[in-house]
Amino acid sequence: MPDKYKINFMDNLERFKSIGNHECVGKTFETIGLKKKGTDFPLKYPAQLGDQK
Repeated sequence: MPDKYKINFMDNLERFKSIGNHECVGKTFETIGLKKKGTDFPLKYPAQLGDQK
């Protein structure tokens, strides 16, 4: 993930984990990924809860 998107993504992830805001679960989100060669590409990912063991 390009640095210009990483800070916002990590902030949102931490907020999700601390608040337990699970309204996002089951939705698909879009962001920008980063290839090894340095080019950006669109990335979609589903929000899911992992195993809470």
